[in-house]
Amino acid sequence: MGITYLLSVLFMMFTQTKPGISQVQLHTNGAITAVLGNNSCLLACTYSGLTPSQIQGLTLKLQKDSLWIMELSPIYKGEITHITSTFSGRISVDRFTADNPTTTITFQYTECEDEGTYTWEGSYFDSRSGAMTVTQTQDIIVKDKPVIRSIIGYPYKQLYIEGLEHLTLICNAEGNPPPSYYWMFDYSNIAGCRSLVLDNLTAAQGGAYICVAYNFINGAINNVNASTYIVIQKTTSTSVDTTMSYSTTSHTEEEGTTSDSRPDFSVGMIVGVIVGAFAVGAVGISLMLVRRCYKRRKENSVSMATDVPTDDRVPMELPTTSDNFTQDTVSEEALHHYQSLRKLCL
Repeated sequence: MGITYLLSVLFMMFTQTKPGISQVQLHTNGAITAVLGNNSCLLACTYSGLTPSQIQGLTLKLQKDSLWIMELSPIYKGEITHITSTFSGRISVDRFTADNPTTTITFQYTECEDEGTYTWEGSYFDSRSGAMTVTQTQDIIVKDKPVIRSIIGYPYKQLYIEGLEHLTLICNAEGNPPPSYYWMFDYSNIAGCRSLVLDNLTAAQGGAYICVAYNFINGAINNVNASTYIVIQKTTSTSVDTTMSYSTTSHTEEEGTTSDSRPDFSVGMIVGVIVGAFAVGAVGISLMLVRRCYKRRKENSVSMATDVPTDDRVPMELPTTSDNFTQDTVSEEALHHYQSLRKLCL
């Protein structure tokens, strides 16, 4: 029993004289969600368990993968801060002191490459154990507000006619997390999904259709919208009078006399036949030219991606306005609103 008690005492003495092993720690502000673009994010590291002399000799570094980002020299050497050239114009450092154990690094704006795991490394000297090192890691997760890339129309037409069975508008947006969608027409929400299908087109359905893409980041709803204008023409029925009116002139012919109307009628018939032949020939030539032009345009549409295809069944990108971005804080009312929009798709 005496030997066990002696060993436990020695173990306690050993751990108490090894601050680098049992007491000294680095604490961070945890995983950070940063927003891509002109948005700042902050990493923080706080030391604990160091003696006053160890604080004076503490060196603190930060690295991502194998790249050193920042190094803080010991206080007794003049509190010098070294930042690598890659980050020198983009981060600011508020270093620890003898009275303030926390070091903060602020990224002035966020890039995609900032996502990853960061390692804090603290080095100090212990009088009993010699040089000691303690580490702590934390992650940066980069999110992206939604951006609408295009609105696709299917079938593609510059002008739609009443009675078309289906017109599909597809909104393409990017973001992280992936955005959700809803559509607006005439200041009303009409669908809560990426694809909007219009059935049995009428002229009243023509106008501006607005696609809104949104996602949730750090307790805020990020909205972006773009619109396209759909022109729907009313169908007009034109009646063409195909009846021909004939005027008859009665002639009284006396025996021994000839009528002048027959030669005139024969000449008219001959002229009509000649004109008709020319008209038929012209129509035939026109049809041949149109067919040849159609064939050439079709071949060009296959060889040149920038040409508008003559086959209107191919989905095409529609002209859109520039995006407008807004950001709102998440509330119960807002969440209910966006959840109700999704139900419009079901």
